[in-house]
Parts: sequence; C-alpha cells; structure tokens
Amino acid sequence: MSTEKDADRHIADQVSSLGFELEAPDSGTSILSNARKIRDYLGSRSGDSENARILPSDVVELLIESGVFRMNMPESWVDPS
Repeated sequence: MSTEKDADRHIADQVSSLGFELEAPDSGTSILSNARKIRDYLGSRSGDSENARILPSDVVELLIESGVFRMNMPESWVDPS
C-alpha cells in the first residue's frame, strides 16, 4: 500500500525527470528565470488543467520547486517554506 509520502516522492521524481535546470528560488530574479524555463511545459499541460478544473500534481510540484508560489511572499520573511 502506497503512502502519501511515496506519492509525493513519485511526483517529485516525475518533475526531476522533465530535465529542468532550475535555480534556487531565493530571489525574484531566479524565480522569474525559473518561470521562463517552465513556461512551455505549463502551457502544454493547460488543457489537462482546464478539463479537470484542477492543477495536475506534476504542475503543482513544478511550481513549488521553481518558487512561483513564493512570489507573493515579502522579502522580509527569511524562510517562506
């Protein structure tokens, strides 16, 4: 029986297998650079997202790893994770 942690690890492995070389998301510049790197992939997954009316788990993981979800956090927060 698989656990939630196993599922998360599987999703992270899928994202890693996509081959994106993402920068550490520690600045607005690096997050923007990461967003540009994943833009085409996200566009290719948009139909699935729209049909299912949710973000697929691989897309969510990619957005997390690229730092996109951190964009609205103030820089004064030392560790937003």
